[in-house]
Amino acid sequence: MPYFSIWNFIELVTTVMLALHVCTASSTPGVVSLDDWTFDKVVDGSRHVLVKFDKKYPYGPLEMSYQAFVNDIRDTVLLTAEVGVQDFGDDQNNALKQRFKLDTETLPVYKLFVPHGGVKTFPGPVTADALRRWVAMQVDDIWIGLRGCLQEFDAIAATVNSSVPSDALSEAESMLKLIETSDVQRESAEYYVLILKKIVDLGISVVSQEHARVERLLLSRRMSPSKARDMEVRLNILTSFAQHLQNTTQA
Repeated sequence: MPYFSIWNFIELVTTVMLALHVCTASSTPGVVSLDDWTFDKVVDGSRHVLVKFDKKYPYGPLEMSYQAFVNDIRDTVLLTAEVGVQDFGDDQNNALKQRFKLDTETLPVYKLFVPHGGVKTFPGPVTADALRRWVAMQVDDIWIGLRGCLQEFDAIAATVNSSVPSDALSEAESMLKLIETSDVQRESAEYYVLILKKIVDLGISVVSQEHARVERLLLSRRMSPSKARDMEVRLNILTSFAQHLQNTTQA
């Protein structure tokens, strides 16, 4: 029997662990991998690009949330990309790490690069819904389609600040009548109409007030899982209204 030292054993274990690590660290489908050489060729100011700066082989709950987010927006024109950074070995993508002042201890970092040179950083915390809501708040020419939101009603929400709210309400009520009571979209449509009624009665500021109220309720975690899911849909719908109010204020 050949001699097998403790060093041979350590080398074997290390090799197996590295092999397992590499095998489980697969790139997310739909995400473009960038590096120091290709970054500016893709992020060139001509389109919206969401870039995740992360360690080379990400894993765990944050990565699972990111993958769920990417899957949710796969039908949109938003481009998603990732840059792997590290402090050891060849110090991969060091130029980008220095350029964006990245600290490997605080990864992942998500940055949305908007047309004509703007950059916005996601404040966290990272969940699929939080990423979708944040991206939706930053762009008004891409329909992200938050969970529970309806594209036709989102289009009405986009007109509230630039038209007569009562006209938007009338249009939404007409559309609601076309949705069967048993339709899974009915509850969402009814909430759009409810918010529009509040806007007509109380003014546009009710959107931010209701958004803050629902957000507080979710953060309190004092509700059942099913109720929390319902409240998350309400928050998504309110985000659709708030998105266009924010973009109109900034214009």
